[in-house]
Amino acid sequence: MNQWNPNIKQIKVLKHVGKDTVVTHEVSAETAGNLIGQRDFLSVRHSYNQKSCIYLAGAAIHLESFPPQKGFVRAEDGPTCIIILPDGDNPGRSQFTWLLNMDLKGWLPKSIVNQALPRVQTEFTRHLRRHLAEQLQSRRR
Repeated sequence: MNQWNPNIKQIKVLKHVGKDTVVTHEVSAETAGNLIGQRDFLSVRHSYNQKSCIYLAGAAIHLESFPPQKGFVRAEDGPTCIIILPDGDNPGRSQFTWLLNMDLKGWLPKSIVNQALPRVQTEFTRHLRRHLAEQLQSRRR
């Protein structure tokens, strides 16, 4: 994800827990004028495919072996979920539903967080669409 989403500086898989579940450490990218600042996340993530539907779920996890990193505020996500369903009326298109539940921690006014999170979701979706369009185009070549 950090290859196509400039809001993510790094994602490292710390552990595989079965075929479809991983424990990850993510670091958000530094951005000019970012009032929130860099955060790191420690999460357990699970993916599940059922026919043509994709379900992605995640939540914060605490590991004594991986404490909060120096220089970052350890934010917590989850539970959070993304559901991708085929759009029955438009072949080749999908319905994308994202339920985001995140605590950015730190001393942030709620008004700033409430403005920032929808912006981040919009940017993520824009970068995801661009990435998927590039992937589709490269498959057609």
